[in-house]
Amino acid sequence: MIYECDIYIKIYTEGTEMKKKYINYLFFTCVVCYLLITLIINTIFDSKYLVLGIFGTELMILILAIFNCKMIVCLSKTEQMLFAIFIFSQLLMYIVTSAKYDIYFFDVHKLMLCCGMIGACYICTKKTQCDELFFEKICNILLVIGIVAIVYNFILNHQFIITTDINKIIGHGFYNKSFFSARAAYGTFLNICAIVTLLSIEKKNGLKYWGLYIVFFLNVLITGARAQIISLFIGTIVFLLHDKKYKYLLITFLGILFLYLLLTNFSSFSMLFEKYSYFFDHSVYRTGDDITTGRIDLWKIAFENMSVINILFGLGIGSKDTIMGLVGASHLGQSLSSFHSGYVDLFFETGLLGYLVWGGIIVKVYRSVYKNCPSKIRNFLFSLLVVFLISNVFDACNLIFTTDTLSPISSFLIVTLSNSTANYYRKRECL
Repeated sequence: MIYECDIYIKIYTEGTEMKKKYINYLFFTCVVCYLLITLIINTIFDSKYLVLGIFGTELMILILAIFNCKMIVCLSKTEQMLFAIFIFSQLLMYIVTSAKYDIYFFDVHKLMLCCGMIGACYICTKKTQCDELFFEKICNILLVIGIVAIVYNFILNHQFIITTDINKIIGHGFYNKSFFSARAAYGTFLNICAIVTLLSIEKKNGLKYWGLYIVFFLNVLITGARAQIISLFIGTIVFLLHDKKYKYLLITFLGILFLYLLLTNFSSFSMLFEKYSYFFDHSVYRTGDDITTGRIDLWKIAFENMSVINILFGLGIGSKDTIMGLVGASHLGQSLSSFHSGYVDLFFETGLLGYLVWGGIIVKVYRSVYKNCPSKIRNFLFSLLVVFLISNVFDACNLIFTTDTLSPISSFLIVTLSNSTANYYRKRECL
């Protein structure tokens, strides 16, 4: 009886290994076929059947990669079910969107990239740890990149930065983007560096870090990116409110400022805002009478093109690039690839289900951060999250798990670094 069980176990194990081997062979065959079709055949022949062939091959690669991925077992049953529904719904919406707009829209490679980022930045970090030394190295690297970006931006725009004419400084703000693709991305990265300096002040009590914070803050002001200025201001308040040394000083300062504005009927604030908005509105290409400088018009386009099923599942990852090219140009007279809001972009492409996936991951990671990390690290990571959440309201450059400019950095800091740091302190408490 024991001998028969041993044989059964041996045969079952061999069968499982053979199945894995076949999946591997099939996976690499699909990859080779995909490269062959896209790099060679597609450049010679232009046919709609090739588009369907590329879609089918990409779909096979995605399915085989998931079946062959060992890290999927790290997910709970609820997470596995949600992940499967998300992938299936996106594939379904590709078909619906293609039929609605009479185009071949199967952007599976962006879906693969999104799933890959979720796997690499979230699922894999369930087992990884980030100790204090590595955490400090990451912070120092961010500061060095931020300083280099400021120096490079100064070299490019020094004639406008060093002038005493405020009109030129604010009017030229749109071009202050250093080596980033847009000033919003540049401003967001400077915000990250500014929050890092606040952490360094807490840990080292160095006066030089206050000076460094002021440098980052002033350079964010120079960009004129209002979403980044507001996010840095609120992120700084969140950070300082959790520090006993600065909490009462900050509350006193904000109280005096509010009392002053109240006594002057907010006239000084409204004058400053109107003057700043005037220069801002005349320094960018967008038009619009509202405070969002035309973003509301873009958001209307997003919601006008959504049916009930789109509200639930979106139009498919990557759809905003295609749809904005078709619809945005006819409405606004120019070709755009974003709704200038990370939340509108996410809702347009993935619907409420996308909010459930993205929000669920962030809540789970930061619940672990809150439970396990010491107060200084926890305060730093929550302040970073505030900066990213607020900046995504009016800009779409740092939404996690997407192809936006700062998506890899935001995914790493908000998900990977946070989760790995929480794992380290949780394991250390168990020892």
